[in-house]
Amino acid sequence: SWVQGPAVSQYYDFYWVPKENYKIDAKLSKKAYTSKKKAMAACVKKSSVCTGVTKTKGKFYVMKGSGITADKNSKSYLKGDSVTYTGYMVFAGRAWRVKSPYSSSNSVYLSYSTIRCCCL
Repeated sequence: SWVQGPAVSQYYDFYWVPKENYKIDAKLSKKAYTSKKKAMAACVKKSSVCTGVTKTKGKFYVMKGSGITADKNSKSYLKGDSVTYTGYMVFAGRAWRVKSPYSSSNSVYLSYSTIRCCCL
């Protein structure tokens, strides 16, 4: 059996979990962002210390710390694990590198005519 939790978003190669009516305890900086995606991009740039993004009074802030506090006027997005993964496969005589998140665009597929193996 399983328990259904909140929807998880994926932005900038990380998972983000929304928490309605909560704020992360400490701001990483005083800078306010006008959009969630801009704040998330700033959070990823400081990934080693940023723990998420909190929206308060219509503005988004990059946050740090592991604590969250109930606040009926806030919504937080907790930064989770990285989802970047690079896989390799051999097909049609070529080695292909595929980087997640997967899509059908040509920009995530690279091929090589030779591959060096270091795992023998």
